[in-house]
Amino acid sequence: MINVFTKKLPATLKREVYLDYQSKLKALTKILNERNDLKYLKRDRQVTELLLAGAVFYSKVIAQMNEAKRVIKNFNRSNISSIRMGGFTLTSQDIYLFDELRRDFNRIFNNFNIPISSLDLSDLNEFSKKLNKILENV
Repeated sequence: MINVFTKKLPATLKREVYLDYQSKLKALTKILNERNDLKYLKRDRQVTELLLAGAVFYSKVIAQMNEAKRVIKNFNRSNISSIRMGGFTLTSQDIYLFDELRRDFNRIFNNFNIPISSLDLSDLNEFSKKLNKILENV
């Protein structure tokens, strides 16, 4: 399911996102098997996996790029045209393309009334409860 989000990412980033998704999917599956109060997440496994994939993509790509955007804006004031982060060199053009990606991502989740704040993966139990409640109201 994560491939829907990662197909155009560089290979190293794609792998990192994929591995995180697989790890979180395994943990989420365990939570769903242990708890009976998450019936809306259990009802449609594909939707649940897609929401998890979106959350992983958000945390690994969107949130990181938001920070990179802030840094590049500060550097642009000093006439620095690009910065290197890990194995990637980011320019103002990259930030422009990222903004389009971020807007599209937000639009998709907003169209389904899924707040971006619900994609926080710091606690999978909380993530599960929030998404279950959202799906209950769909």
